[in-house]
Amino acid sequence: MNISGASTTNAAWGVSATSSTSRASASSADGGDDTLARLKESDWQLIEHATGWTRPADFDPRHPDGPVPLLAGTIAMSRGTDQLGTNQEITGAWLKAQAMRYQQAAIADHPFSGAVMERALAYLDSKGRGTDLNL
Repeated sequence: MNISGASTTNAAWGVSATSSTSRASASSADGGDDTLARLKESDWQLIEHATGWTRPADFDPRHPDGPVPLLAGTIAMSRGTDQLGTNQEITGAWLKAQAMRYQQAAIADHPFSGAVMERALAYLDSKGRGTDLNL
């Protein structure tokens, strides 16, 4: 899987990106990569709004043809490690908590920062998921 994004390394999170690509792998029976297949439709909508990236009409998450945003891989890995439950919707509070984890690890340029984060929070707010009342 080719994930485009910022230069980031954080072994504790299982996230590693150098230059503009990252490798995250969970093989499927057909030899594809299951990492992106963990994402829900609502995740993809958030990713598209936050990053400006558009999934091709024939996009196959197990066999992506070309780069995908680092935010997609990071959210997918969070789903795969149960940091984000399978049926749990992403909220603004969840995004802010992820940003805090990167900040505490002294990683300044990460998928939950800058304009991407601003657009993600605005999108979630427009969907009524800007805050998490269960905090």
